[in-house]
Amino acid sequence: MEEYEQWRKNDPKITQEKVLSDMIDRQLLIHQAKKFRLGSIQRVQGVNEETEMVNNYIERRIKSLIHIPFEDIEAYYYKHIDEFAGAEILQVKDDIEGRLFDRALELRLLRHLKELRDEAYIRIQLEQR
Repeated sequence: MEEYEQWRKNDPKITQEKVLSDMIDRQLLIHQAKKFRLGSIQRVQGVNEETEMVNNYIERRIKSLIHIPFEDIEAYYYKHIDEFAGAEILQVKDDIEGRLFDRALELRLLRHLKELRDEAYIRIQLEQR
């Protein structure tokens, strides 16, 4: 598996199953991105078209639905107040919001990928060497 060897260069501990799972997820997102292609895509130098489509899809279909209420920011601040070394909540609000946003994005993306996998017919044929 050529893809597997490329991934191992970056992470020697990665398993074939993880690479295969990530490749399936990527194909599902590419399919969705093509299906819901929204407007024009801004070309980013060094990024291929499929990656741009997936990023655009995630931006518009997943990230745009995430809102972090101030109450959540405040609760996080008081729960982790020791991490902020006496800084006021308004001084660290953006940092906290970023942390909460990243966590929410990860959860939404995992849930979305599970939904896509549940709806898809996935058949894996491994070559025997």
